[in-house]
Amino acid sequence: MLKQTLSTNEAAQILLCDDYAHWTTEAAHVLAEYYEDLSEDIGEDIEFDRVAIRCEFSEYGEQDLINNFHDLVSSNVEERDELMGEIVEALRNRSTCIELDNGNFLVQEF
Repeated sequence: MLKQTLSTNEAAQILLCDDYAHWTTEAAHVLAEYYEDLSEDIGEDIEFDRVAIRCEFSEYGEQDLINNFHDLVSSNVEERDELMGEIVEALRNRSTCIELDNGNFLVQEF
């Protein structure tokens, strides 16, 4: 078995080269950092698998997040900011939801 240690930038570049994923550059770097931090937190190496990551996480813009996850909140919130806050909170209670600086969100499938 061959094993290679990747830098955060190398892992992000591999994610960006995946023709079946549509990560923004920021999302790819955040995901690489997420797995690097997870590896450190659990004290074990993690096998980097871009296909598994593509299947495990999705990147959503604000409107896509509302369209896909509005059913997680039961209230009839009319203000967009409040609705977004409730959706993000509901997602974080069920899974991993990371807000990116570009306004998008990374959501771990659940």
